[in-house]
Amino acid sequence: RAENYIESQMNTAITAGDDEAQRVRDELMQRMGENALRAELLIGIGDVYLIHHRREKDALRCYRDAFKENSDNQDAFERLFAVAEHLGEWDDAFEALDRLKRIQSEYLVSYLCKEAWILGKKQGKYAKAIEIYDKIMESHPLYLDVFIQLIEALQATQDFAGIKTRFVSMLKRGEGDKSLS
Repeated sequence: RAENYIESQMNTAITAGDDEAQRVRDELMQRMGENALRAELLIGIGDVYLIHHRREKDALRCYRDAFKENSDNQDAFERLFAVAEHLGEWDDAFEALDRLKRIQSEYLVSYLCKEAWILGKKQGKYAKAIEIYDKIMESHPLYLDVFIQLIEALQATQDFAGIKTRFVSMLKRGEGDKSLS
């Protein structure tokens, strides 16, 4: 199988050193004509770096390159986001998240929550995080997990009046919901 051949070639090359790994990567890339195939190859190479060699920065570079080769490749976005988030490479993480939000709208709330969490907890940009949580609460007023994250962000900014306002709002929304009775 092609995947096994590529994995074997890259494992051998990576073990031989960075120059050999780059040479094999370049050779394999030249054999691929279409951008979609090149993106798949780069994802495979990134997986070898990540899974077999624990070289996250090299994997990130491959996933980033795959994203550039084929901006519609969902696997590239998902892997780019996961590794970028782990490494704290926020520009890459947000770029991947933006793309995922557009192509996987059924997971929009989840991606927005992840974005807000990174902005608040990892970057200290609580005002922007609060803005995102408030937007989610407008369209999904009884999402308790989002509400809790919103309150935590407000606590971090010591916006106690904002906390009170959000609790009152949540209670009012709950009064009209028969499922809570």
